[in-house]
Amino acid sequence: MEIRLLRDGREVISFAVQYLAEIQGRWHAIVRFDTAHTKPHMDTLWPDGRKETLDLHDLDKNRAFTYAISDIKSHWEFYRVRYQRAMSQ
Repeated sequence: MEIRLLRDGREVISFAVQYLAEIQGRWHAIVRFDTAHTKPHMDTLWPDGRKETLDLHDLDKNRAFTYAISDIKSHWEFYRVRYQRAMSQ
């Protein structure tokens, strides 16, 4: 997991939390949570270059950051298997 965080005291200003996996000797970005374009969102990245974005508009940046870490820790294996299946199609 790769984490970038900018905060002012306890307030999260911006962040990026990304799950990367080494598959067949190459590193692949699979899931990314960030605040690019000022709104917290989740990007699901696919081997063919597609990107699906899910807005996390109901979470403030602090909660979205915490959620991102928790989600990747809980679901990394699912994300990896799904990505690998998409690679073989």
